[in-house]
Amino acid sequence: MRFVRGGVGGTTLVQWAATGSSMRADLVRAIVAAGGVDILLLQVGRNDVADRLVGDLATQLALIRTLIAALRRETGLPDLTVFIGGSQNVLTGDPAQQRMQGTQRQAEMTVALGDAHVRYGFATYDLPVFDGTHQTEQGQIRAGQRFAAQVLAWLQGRAGPRGPRLVSARAVGTSQTEVTLALTDGVDITPASNILGFQVTDNGQAVPLTGAVRTGRTTILLSHGAIGQTARGVAYGLTTAPDDQNGVHDTSADRLPMEPSLGIVMAAG
Repeated sequence: MRFVRGGVGGTTLVQWAATGSSMRADLVRAIVAAGGVDILLLQVGRNDVADRLVGDLATQLALIRTLIAALRRETGLPDLTVFIGGSQNVLTGDPAQQRMQGTQRQAEMTVALGDAHVRYGFATYDLPVFDGTHQTEQGQIRAGQRFAAQVLAWLQGRAGPRGPRLVSARAVGTSQTEVTLALTDGVDITPASNILGFQVTDNGQAVPLTGAVRTGRTTILLSHGAIGQTARGVAYGLTTAPDDQNGVHDTSADRLPMEPSLGIVMAAG
């Protein structure tokens, strides 16, 4: 197996997707010189959040798709398989910036699940960092293991491993909401209580969350501020920053983290 290095530290999705991007041109030259590649890992977007460059969802979707299309066209590999690495947390505590983080993550998941030749590579939000930005050695090892599992699955012609994911929600009175997760057969979820990472909304506005506990193999009960007969929604891992201990993981050997949700899931009831 050969690797073609193309990443440039401190760069943004906006820069990579731009017409005439010198960084993209350098990567294309390296790929062509190597005689082509079979897959491409695309992990860029966290710095856009940090630099407050993130627009609305349509803008971020267009940037990711533009970059992928340009790389396929310029390398002469129209069906190049792309794995998307999830953006890491930007831990500033600024609500506007956290919303940008959510938009970027939602765009990543949307593209990964909506293109026959794009796959979601791995989540990074739960990996340890040593300076608030860069992963520790252990974090890098875990990211590599997650990516390797996805690549092996692709080589074997099967779907890659996926962590828990939010599929539905239902109102339980005015101050509780039960969420249901999709989960790989044979595994459970952790932790049992003090779960972090969920967001509950009332007509799109965040409602204070006071608790989250596991109530079954695929269900979690959220307690929150009172919501009347309005549009109640739930999201996971978008505007929040769940960590390794309190974020939802499965109980597989790889301990896969829950995937960021595809936007807000509206609650029934």
